[in-house]
Amino acid sequence: IERGECTFVTKVRNVEKAGANFALIGDTVMEDSEVFIMSDDGSGHSINIPSFFINKETSDAFEESYGNGEHIII
Repeated sequence: IERGECTFVTKVRNVEKAGANFALIGDTVMEDSEVFIMSDDGSGHSINIPSFFINKETSDAFEESYGNGEHIII
């Protein structure tokens, strides 16, 4: 899922409601993502799946592989 439009907690909650076991949030710009923190909007305690923030390079590679019909094992 691309970063933006709503909070991280909202994104992860939507992914969880859709039946996923975890959420990957991909950065949409090249930046120092290693120091980026996914913040909680105060309702994160109700999330029951793990979530991870990945840099743009990794996000783009996953998107390309998925678009090519490749299986991605994480």
